[in-house]
Amino acid sequence: AYAEFLREAEKGNKRALHNLGHMTKEGKGALQNYLDALKWWRKAAINGDFWAFCHIGEGFEKGEGVQENVLIAHAFYNLCGAMGIKEGVSMRVEIEKKMSKEQISLAQEIAKDLNFRKQLPIENHKNFIGA
Repeated sequence: AYAEFLREAEKGNKRALHNLGHMTKEGKGALQNYLDALKWWRKAAINGDFWAFCHIGEGFEKGEGVQENVLIAHAFYNLCGAMGIKEGVSMRVEIEKKMSKEQISLAQEIAKDLNFRKQLPIENHKNFIGA
């Protein structure tokens, strides 16, 4: 299945990109690698798979493949919800329980500034948050 998804992913197939993210995260048909999973989901998001935003948010919330960062996680959950994915809204609400009002405000600004068609802050998230 991995080889078939890879062929389709090379054509920009968002579903194939999404599935490669899951396979890579879980180590099913591919070596388990959280950062690579986020990279697949980044490509899926760029190609219009808005569920991928939630998966990227989870990576930042749990620190899987990247340094844990609730601000960036919130921003991606916010984007996921804004694209019509109900679960993105509920994930955002849940993470807000762990955040201060100032953090929530900053995370909302990050979501507004994020231009996912140019670059998602996965490979170098320190640049994304201005650190």
